[in-house]
Amino acid sequence: LLSIDPRTFDLSAYSVELMEETKKSQSRSAFTVLRAALAAVLDMDDVEGKKGQMISICTTANNGIRDQSGGEETTVLPSTDDEEGQENLVLAPRQGPNYNADFLQICNGLFAASVHDNLHKEAMLLLKGLGSHTFYLLVSHRRNITRIDRDGCAIDPFHYSGGGNGSSGDLTNDKYDMQNHISENGKLQPLKPFGAFRLSGPLLDNNDGTGAVMLDPFVFNESLADAFTDKDVKNSQVAALDVMNHVIDLFHKVEKGVVVVDASLLDGGKDETMEDGGKDETIKDVEMKDSPTKDASPSNNVAETKDATSTTAETATTSSAWGDVLFENLLSKLCQSCFSNPWNFRSGAMTGVFTLLTKMGHTWSKQYEVEILHMAMFLVKDTPDGIGHASKDSIRFFLQVSWFFFGGPPSWKEGSPLVHDVLCPTRSNKRSGVSLKKEETMEGGGPIVVKDASLTVILSEIASTKPLVRFVVRHVLRLITRDSASIDALLSNHGNSLKRLLFPKLLRTLPLPNQCAAVDACAFILDRAPKLIPIADQDLLSFLSELLKMISIADGEFSDTSFGSVVLIDKNGFAVNNGGESTSQSRSTVQASSVFLRKSMILEDKSFGGKVIVPAELPLGVQLRVSTLLLFRGLIRGFSDEFYDADPQSKIGNIRPHVVALLFRSLISEPAEAVSASASALHNALILCVPRKDKEGGEGSSSSTKGHRLPKELIQSCIRPILLNLREHTKLTIPLLRGLSRLLGLLSSWFNKTLGDKLLEHLSKFGEPDKILQLQVFKPGEEPLIAAAVMDLFALLPQASHFVESLVKQTIRLEAVLPRYKPCQSISPFRGPLAKYLNRHCASAVGFFLEEHRLCNPLYSSLFQDILKRDDTASLRKYLSANSVMLLNVCFERPLAIIRSEKTIRSEPVSSSLAVYGINEWSSPSAQRKLELARQDIEMKKKFLALKTQEEARSQKTIQTKVDDSYSSEYQAAAQAARAAVVQREYRDCSRGSG
Repeated sequence: LLSIDPRTFDLSAYSVELMEETKKSQSRSAFTVLRAALAAVLDMDDVEGKKGQMISICTTANNGIRDQSGGEETTVLPSTDDEEGQENLVLAPRQGPNYNADFLQICNGLFAASVHDNLHKEAMLLLKGLGSHTFYLLVSHRRNITRIDRDGCAIDPFHYSGGGNGSSGDLTNDKYDMQNHISENGKLQPLKPFGAFRLSGPLLDNNDGTGAVMLDPFVFNESLADAFTDKDVKNSQVAALDVMNHVIDLFHKVEKGVVVVDASLLDGGKDETMEDGGKDETIKDVEMKDSPTKDASPSNNVAETKDATSTTAETATTSSAWGDVLFENLLSKLCQSCFSNPWNFRSGAMTGVFTLLTKMGHTWSKQYEVEILHMAMFLVKDTPDGIGHASKDSIRFFLQVSWFFFGGPPSWKEGSPLVHDVLCPTRSNKRSGVSLKKEETMEGGGPIVVKDASLTVILSEIASTKPLVRFVVRHVLRLITRDSASIDALLSNHGNSLKRLLFPKLLRTLPLPNQCAAVDACAFILDRAPKLIPIADQDLLSFLSELLKMISIADGEFSDTSFGSVVLIDKNGFAVNNGGESTSQSRSTVQASSVFLRKSMILEDKSFGGKVIVPAELPLGVQLRVSTLLLFRGLIRGFSDEFYDADPQSKIGNIRPHVVALLFRSLISEPAEAVSASASALHNALILCVPRKDKEGGEGSSSSTKGHRLPKELIQSCIRPILLNLREHTKLTIPLLRGLSRLLGLLSSWFNKTLGDKLLEHLSKFGEPDKILQLQVFKPGEEPLIAAAVMDLFALLPQASHFVESLVKQTIRLEAVLPRYKPCQSISPFRGPLAKYLNRHCASAVGFFLEEHRLCNPLYSSLFQDILKRDDTASLRKYLSANSVMLLNVCFERPLAIIRSEKTIRSEPVSSSLAVYGINEWSSPSAQRKLELARQDIEMKKKFLALKTQEEARSQKTIQTKVDDSYSSEYQAAAQAARAAVVQREYRDCSRGSG
């Protein structure tokens, strides 16, 4: 420091560097202490008698682990008569006390050292050496290890039903498993411990008279499980995963390269003479027929076939001899870690469990199917409420293990489609899935085998009060049945237990979460297993009647004093009393609990198929309404004929009009999820109410198959309350207009053409903000949204192309007065509905905007350009590109005008010269308009000329008649005068002649 110029000295950087060097020095010193403690706790001699050479023990040629004679390395397990070799493999303390706790701390310290860059290599070397040594120790002393239950009783092999010769082919005792996981009331109970072992012989003490107790080799698994949780040391799960993979790879290598094994190692510790040092040590070759690695890969998920499971007790014991006691204990420790640690420390343990299952293989993992499903169900169930992302890891783990054990639809794995929940309201109204026959198999060729105990564990949570648990139950049942349209065959033996879960007691007496759970589960059963509980079942009918009565009272349809103080839920998801009145004085449009509810998420992983969409968590009141609507949708789907053809006096016929009224009434609910569920249920109701024709009798088989099974009067009575609110613009609400939109999509033919004029009249009212604000009917800022919702209805009206001009002009007016509504919106809410309408009526829209006087107006041209840029106007753009000649003529209107002015000079016709460039001078809208006006002018002139001609003819005729009459009288007078004149002249001439 004295040699550094203080003017350039950076004290902060020096402090940081000094702290880092101090940390490295301290970590190195701590690691040295760990190595010394490890040497003090373990007493392992190699061939030279040196102490603490644990790593070399695993590779020494004289300890019976590896034999390189003959030029090839061969893995050979030691014989039991090699007492010296046994002692070399035993973890022994130097003195009497038990050092298990110290050994655990040392292993934890090594995992902590593995996260330091300067100690990682040495720590991993020691950890992998400990893992290898523990594995070889357990393999070589399998006869001294016995599986025990929680009471200490031997149950070796743990999962064998004890059927004598094993001819039944059942390696799992389903009855024991169900009793081990399901309580008497059918609920999931805490997981019983498994993977426990009793040690004996050299693994218990060294028999040297000192009373020293051997180290428990399973302590290493406990430390490994702690490292997976990252609870004490951050990022230690990476090292734990590396060590576990190393031991599993070592297991596979030993299993493939084994050539000789002592027969006494396969007796599972049952031969007492062998434990007492008997000399019956027959050496025989062993073929690993039931190796955990000789099964189908996890991606195929092929279940055990009947032939594969038809093994003897000796074969079952053989499979447990090859070190899987280490992995069974490790699996148990990881499960215990998942149960005992908080949710934010479980992700590493879940990763360890799934990695262990996949690397050990499907056959080995199938033994612990019930335990793993039990743990996965608990992890989903134990996620905390109010933390949205807390359940993501647990759901992913459940999806991974369920696909690993049961597989799934091949289409999900191939195309990775979006997989919606079965009860998703926005899902396709048609039932998806395939019809799966009983003899069909999984994609790998094996039969679809599901243990009764596993199915019982799954079904025990079908009516869980946690929505996420109900979702995973529905999902795993879809995997088992390959997303079949019906799961009746799978659940055929569980009908009574499901009825006890669905109908425990009167619905109104249950808490709200239990009501939601029962209704949701019943909706799923009626939708996917309609044959399981017939519609004539009295429990089901009572349940439906009770539910419908509660909903109707909450909606204010009628009141019932017998309900007393029961709190009900109305169509908007709020609590009301038995008179339909709200229990709270102020009501917000947003549920207060929705702030803490989990949002929807998409899970995708290469270990399972599809992109699984986990539905969002809804408030309990909204969830009850949505589940109720989906329940009646499932009822109509599964029992359409019984529902529509039932006698009005029967129980089913009595509830039918109330169900239909509920579907229509829920269309104008505030929650969007309830509206979607209602629209989906109503869509199915309107489709299935049309009777199917009798295939045998044809069209004229019977009169009962003709007509509509829903009375017209019933539908009109359900629509009338919605239409009554449309009479005045002051009664318009967002839920009302949204429900009317759904109704127009379902029953557009039931509305006349005057509806569009009425909506246009309401829309014009919002162009006068002063009058709207004076009414104080709407909430501040809601007025533009209501106007936009009104405009959105025009896209659904039939034969509404003549509203283009009116809607465009109304949009311009509304956008002009939009700042008058407070709070002002920065983006116009009207262009979206207008774009949707114009996209449906493309020809009228293009013809309107391409008029010359509008195209030159920035109000219209900018609006048209903005609409064309939107994503929801693809049809409009396609129509415009298909009529490119019209667009060219509009764009080149000025060149056309110049060419027309020169047509007197040009010798060739203008049209022919323009045709060379693909331009028709009379194809533009303005030219067509002028041509049409000219034609109309000519026609009017022709008519005027014809009228004038007729009038002229009539005038000439009249004049001629008058002329003829006057000419006749004047002629006679003139003739008489002429004759008189002639007579008078003759008389004068005569008078002169005589004179």
